[in-house]
Amino acid sequence: QLYEREEFLGSMGGAKVLKIKNNELTMTPSITEGMKTVRVKDGGWRVAQGAGPMGTDLLRFYIEIEEELRHKGSDVYCPAGRIYANCGYFPTMNQSSQYKDSLKKELDNMIIRAEELDDEIAAEGPFSLNRFKKSSELFRLKVDMQSTAERFASASVASPDKSLLKYSQDGDVGLTREGGICCKVIKPMTVEYHILGRFRIAASKEN
Repeated sequence: QLYEREEFLGSMGGAKVLKIKNNELTMTPSITEGMKTVRVKDGGWRVAQGAGPMGTDLLRFYIEIEEELRHKGSDVYCPAGRIYANCGYFPTMNQSSQYKDSLKKELDNMIIRAEELDDEIAAEGPFSLNRFKKSSELFRLKVDMQSTAERFASASVASPDKSLLKYSQDGDVGLTREGGICCKVIKPMTVEYHILGRFRIAASKEN
């Protein structure tokens, strides 16, 4: 249990200590210098339920670095202090692709019908009553297609493809393969989080 309140995590409820192996962070090599190891303090993490897009969950966590990180000759740096990160958090027991799959099938059928109507309209004469009826049907179909496409997009956010997730060893949780990193900047009247970049989730064979 994490007993220190951290605004980024959103609440102390359910917050836990994030243990860093050997309290070290390794910087990848650059053109100007090789790999570098720096000291890192343990941080904290929490699952923020409903805080993500379309009400999905987020894994929020932070670590604390003891010195500014910068490669030689680079203007890009990471300031000393706490570094914050988040990514999508998807418990597999909550995931069901049936709704998304049904929308995809419905949308595919609509596209096929729209193409058929296009051909049928082209085959009709310019003053044909059937041409008018089919054009009206095509218009209504395109309205329905737009609505279905929007619902499919929402369902894809709530239930992403497995290829976009990295799963825990027991398969209980999937995390988005990429997430965002930021730092906190305190100003006289407000607190801002400045984006530092992205990170990728890597598999670990250790528990």
